[in-house]
Amino acid sequence: MILTPTGSVRPLVVKRIVAFAFILLAYGGLLRASAVAIASPDTAQTYAFSTIIWKQLRWEPAAHMLVASITFSNYEYVSSFEPREDERFDFAFPGVTFDRATGIFYARDHLGKSIPVAELKHEWFFPVIALLPDARISIYKRSGKVKVELTADSEPIPGERWVERDEAQVLPGF
Repeated sequence: MILTPTGSVRPLVVKRIVAFAFILLAYGGLLRASAVAIASPDTAQTYAFSTIIWKQLRWEPAAHMLVASITFSNYEYVSSFEPREDERFDFAFPGVTFDRATGIFYARDHLGKSIPVAELKHEWFFPVIALLPDARISIYKRSGKVKVELTADSEPIPGERWVERDEAQVLPGF
């Protein structure tokens, strides 16, 4: 440490320390985990008080698209005046690719890095596409209008894989 005759640290040394700290912070940001969010361009309109009764991921080979199929129902509000109605909607996630050799679905972050989001499994003789621990599908519903977003990170995301968000947690422009 370089001290002045009065015992204080020289300003040049302080500037170098601050500059070094900024370089470390900037470099640390580059090493940070990669993340991607894909908002489906598809929207749906259903009952405001409907409930999700079924959901699944599927691959559309002709369109090369990963699709979330979600069925909403008004079964909790059925009466002699209001019959039960189940509505299925599809939400595509453009940009997700499928590697047939590994059975893994990938999304790319803003730097072009591939992040695995789902995998093709076989359960009871049937193919199933399951989200990986580093991916989540958020379903935003506001007054019956539905939007869906796939998020993924290079690190595992804690919690449920499919999450229904309320009106206070809506997507921008919703």
